[in-house]
Amino acid sequence: MKKALWSAVFMLLLSCVCAGVLAAIKISTDERVIQNEKTALQRQVLGAFKLPDDLNGFDSQIQTIAGDGRTYWLLISSGATAFVISGMGFWAPIHAVVAVDADKTTILGIRFFRHKETPGLGGRISEPWFMRQFEGKRLDSPIRLVMPGGQKGPNDVDAITGATETSRKVEQLVERVKELR
Repeated sequence: MKKALWSAVFMLLLSCVCAGVLAAIKISTDERVIQNEKTALQRQVLGAFKLPDDLNGFDSQIQTIAGDGRTYWLLISSGATAFVISGMGFWAPIHAVVAVDADKTTILGIRFFRHKETPGLGGRISEPWFMRQFEGKRLDSPIRLVMPGGQKGPNDVDAITGATETSRKVEQLVERVKELR
Protein backbone atom coordinates (compact mmCIF):
# COMPACT_ATOMS: atom_id res chain seq x y z
CA MET A 1 0.00 0.00 0.00
CA LYS A 2 2.83 2.36 0.95
CA LYS A 3 4.60 1.64 -2.35
CA ALA A 4 1.45 2.40 -4.39
CA LEU A 5 0.92 5.69 -2.54
CA TRP A 6 4.53 6.73 -3.13
CA SER A 7 4.17 5.91 -6.86
CA ALA A 8 1.01 8.01 -7.11
CA VAL A 9 2.62 10.96 -5.30
CA PHE A 10 5.75 10.68 -7.45
CA MET A 11 3.69 10.66 -10.68
CA LEU A 12 1.68 13.65 -9.47
CA LEU A 13 4.85 15.63 -8.66
CA LEU A 14 6.47 14.66 -11.95
CA SER A 15 3.34 15.73 -13.86
CA CYS A 16 3.27 19.07 -12.03
CA VAL A 17 6.95 19.74 -12.78
CA CYS A 18 6.49 18.86 -16.47
CA ALA A 19 3.35 21.01 -16.73
CA GLY A 20 5.18 23.91 -15.07
CA VAL A 21 8.11 23.62 -17.48
CA LEU A 22 5.79 23.53 -20.49
CA ALA A 23 3.82 26.53 -19.21
CA ALA A 24 7.05 28.49 -18.66
CA ILE A 25 8.24 27.70 -22.19
CA LYS A 26 4.90 28.77 -23.67
CA ILE A 27 4.85 32.03 -21.73
CA SER A 28 8.45 32.82 -22.62
CA THR A 29 7.90 32.20 -26.36
CA ASP A 30 4.45 33.80 -26.84
CA GLU A 31 5.90 37.13 -27.98
CA ARG A 32 8.23 35.47 -30.46
CA VAL A 33 5.41 33.35 -31.90
CA ILE A 34 3.24 36.44 -32.42
CA GLN A 35 6.12 38.29 -34.08
CA ASN A 36 6.88 35.32 -36.36
CA GLU A 37 3.22 35.10 -37.42
CA LYS A 38 3.21 38.84 -38.19
CA THR A 39 6.41 38.51 -40.21
CA ALA A 40 5.05 35.53 -42.16
CA LEU A 41 1.86 37.44 -42.99
CA GLN A 42 3.86 40.49 -44.10
CA ARG A 43 5.86 38.24 -46.44
CA GLN A 44 2.60 36.96 -47.96
CA VAL A 45 1.39 40.55 -48.46
CA LEU A 46 4.67 41.50 -50.17
CA GLY A 47 4.36 38.43 -52.41
CA ALA A 48 0.77 39.25 -53.35
CA PHE A 49 1.86 42.78 -54.32
CA LYS A 50 4.82 41.33 -56.31
CA LEU A 51 7.31 43.23 -54.14
CA PRO A 52 10.75 41.97 -53.08
CA ASP A 53 10.78 40.01 -49.83
CA ASP A 54 12.33 42.90 -47.87
CA LEU A 55 10.62 43.35 -44.53
CA ASN A 56 12.76 46.40 -43.72
CA GLY A 57 10.84 48.45 -46.28
CA PHE A 58 7.41 47.06 -45.45
CA ASP A 59 6.14 50.03 -43.43
CA SER A 60 7.52 52.58 -45.90
CA GLN A 61 5.77 50.92 -48.87
CA ILE A 62 2.59 49.56 -47.32
CA GLN A 63 0.05 51.13 -45.00
CA THR A 64 -1.79 48.75 -42.68
CA ILE A 65 -5.44 49.67 -42.16
CA ALA A 66 -7.54 47.99 -39.49
CA GLY A 67 -11.28 48.46 -39.58
CA ASP A 68 -14.60 46.65 -39.84
CA GLY A 69 -13.04 43.73 -37.99
CA ARG A 70 -10.58 43.20 -40.87
CA THR A 71 -7.08 44.28 -41.76
CA TYR A 72 -6.25 45.69 -45.18
CA TRP A 73 -2.92 46.66 -46.67
CA LEU A 74 -2.64 49.62 -49.02
CA LEU A 75 0.29 49.82 -51.44
CA ILE A 76 1.17 53.50 -51.09
CA SER A 77 2.71 53.89 -54.57
CA SER A 78 -0.31 52.64 -56.55
CA GLY A 79 -3.33 52.54 -54.24
CA ALA A 80 -3.63 48.77 -54.69
CA THR A 81 -5.19 46.87 -51.78
CA ALA A 82 -4.52 43.47 -50.24
CA PHE A 83 -6.58 41.53 -47.72
CA VAL A 84 -6.93 38.06 -46.24
CA ILE A 85 -9.72 35.86 -47.47
CA SER A 86 -10.67 32.49 -45.98
CA GLY A 87 -12.99 29.71 -46.97
CA MET A 88 -13.48 26.02 -46.51
CA GLY A 89 -11.16 23.77 -48.49
CA PHE A 90 -11.53 20.03 -49.00
CA TRP A 91 -10.24 19.14 -45.51
CA ALA A 92 -9.98 22.41 -43.59
CA PRO A 93 -10.06 26.18 -44.12
CA ILE A 94 -7.88 27.76 -46.79
CA HIS A 95 -6.43 31.21 -46.09
CA ALA A 96 -5.05 33.48 -48.79
CA VAL A 97 -3.79 37.03 -49.20
CA VAL A 98 -5.25 38.63 -52.33
CA ALA A 99 -3.98 41.88 -53.85
CA VAL A 100 -6.21 43.84 -56.22
CA ASP A 101 -5.43 46.95 -58.26
CA ALA A 102 -6.54 50.44 -57.20
CA ASP A 103 -9.75 50.12 -59.24
CA LYS A 104 -10.45 46.79 -57.51
CA THR A 105 -11.14 45.15 -60.87
CA THR A 106 -8.03 43.01 -61.39
CA ILE A 107 -6.14 40.53 -59.23
CA LEU A 108 -2.49 41.52 -58.90
CA GLY A 109 -1.47 38.47 -56.92
CA ILE A 110 -2.68 35.77 -54.58
CA ARG A 111 -0.82 33.81 -51.92
CA PHE A 112 -2.37 30.70 -50.35
CA PHE A 113 -0.52 30.60 -47.05
CA ARG A 114 -2.42 28.37 -44.66
CA HIS A 115 -4.26 25.19 -45.57
CA LYS A 116 -4.38 21.49 -44.81
CA GLU A 117 -4.98 20.18 -48.32
CA THR A 118 -3.45 16.85 -49.33
CA PRO A 119 0.29 17.23 -50.02
CA GLY A 120 1.08 16.63 -53.69
CA LEU A 121 -2.56 17.08 -54.71
CA GLY A 122 -4.66 19.92 -53.28
CA GLY A 123 -1.59 21.17 -51.43
CA ARG A 124 -0.25 22.35 -54.78
CA ILE A 125 -2.40 25.48 -54.45
CA SER A 126 0.51 27.11 -52.63
CA GLU A 127 2.97 26.37 -55.44
CA PRO A 128 4.11 29.43 -57.45
CA TRP A 129 2.94 28.08 -60.84
CA PHE A 130 -0.62 27.78 -59.54
CA MET A 131 -0.77 31.16 -57.81
CA ARG A 132 0.76 32.97 -60.82
CA GLN A 133 -2.23 31.94 -62.95
CA PHE A 134 -4.51 34.35 -61.05
CA GLU A 135 -2.40 37.43 -61.84
CA GLY A 136 -4.25 39.77 -64.16
CA LYS A 137 -7.59 37.97 -63.89
CA ARG A 138 -10.54 40.33 -63.99
CA LEU A 139 -13.05 40.43 -61.15
CA ASP A 140 -15.91 41.68 -63.33
CA SER A 141 -16.45 38.19 -64.77
CA PRO A 142 -16.22 34.71 -63.22
CA ILE A 143 -12.79 33.17 -62.67
CA ARG A 144 -13.12 29.48 -63.50
CA LEU A 145 -10.76 26.60 -62.86
CA VAL A 146 -10.75 24.32 -65.90
CA MET A 147 -9.04 21.01 -66.66
CA PRO A 148 -5.42 21.50 -67.74
CA GLY A 149 -4.80 21.31 -71.46
CA GLY A 150 -8.37 22.21 -72.33
CA GLN A 151 -9.57 25.35 -74.02
CA LYS A 152 -9.25 28.32 -71.70
CA GLY A 153 -10.90 31.69 -71.77
CA PRO A 154 -9.15 34.87 -70.64
CA ASN A 155 -10.40 34.46 -67.06
CA ASP A 156 -9.81 30.71 -66.74
CA VAL A 157 -7.14 29.03 -64.64
CA ASP A 158 -5.80 25.47 -64.88
CA ALA A 159 -7.22 23.32 -62.09
CA ILE A 160 -5.02 20.84 -60.26
CA THR A 161 -5.29 17.32 -61.66
CA GLY A 162 -6.40 14.89 -58.97
CA ALA A 163 -7.62 17.66 -56.69
CA THR A 164 -11.03 18.39 -58.15
CA GLU A 165 -12.69 19.27 -54.85
CA THR A 166 -9.85 21.57 -53.76
CA SER A 167 -10.01 23.27 -57.17
CA ARG A 168 -13.77 23.85 -56.73
CA LYS A 169 -13.20 25.29 -53.26
CA VAL A 170 -10.49 27.62 -54.56
CA GLU A 171 -12.85 28.75 -57.32
CA GLN A 172 -15.51 29.57 -54.69
CA LEU A 173 -12.93 31.34 -52.53
CA VAL A 174 -11.74 33.52 -55.39
CA GLU A 175 -15.35 34.40 -56.28
CA ARG A 176 -15.72 35.74 -52.72
CA VAL A 177 -12.98 38.28 -53.47
CA LYS A 178 -15.63 40.25 -55.36
CA GLU A 179 -17.64 40.70 -52.15
CA LEU A 180 -14.68 41.93 -50.12
CA ARG A 181 -13.04 44.30 -52.53
